[in-house]
Amino acid sequence: MGILGGVLLAQTEGDFSNWMKQVAKSNGALKGAVAAKDAKAVATEAKALDAAFASVEAYFKSHNMTDAEGMAKAVHANTTKLATAAAAGTIDEAAATAVGGSCACCHSAHREKGADGAYKIK
Repeated sequence: MGILGGVLLAQTEGDFSNWMKQVAKSNGALKGAVAAKDAKAVATEAKALDAAFASVEAYFKSHNMTDAEGMAKAVHANTTKLATAAAAGTIDEAAATAVGGSCACCHSAHREKGADGAYKIK
């Protein structure tokens, strides 16, 4: 447990930024895959989102950001549901919508633009 805790605390805002870039990329591709009714592509992007949100959830937990952790946990639950359904050939459009619609709430609560134009966690 101590090693895991050390790994979680070692996560940086740079790691977080990389996960968010992956989320943006995969979420865009997910929207296109859902619209095209391409379950294989939905599964691929849902798995990428699932992995990213597992890390995001752990990051928020390790930084004692309880509300953000809860938001990430909800998204992670939907990405898992979406990936599972898509792997079986079904597209869970409600889960896809929930994933895509979750960004603004967390961003408004925990994202700010610095004087240099770069976004930071607040």
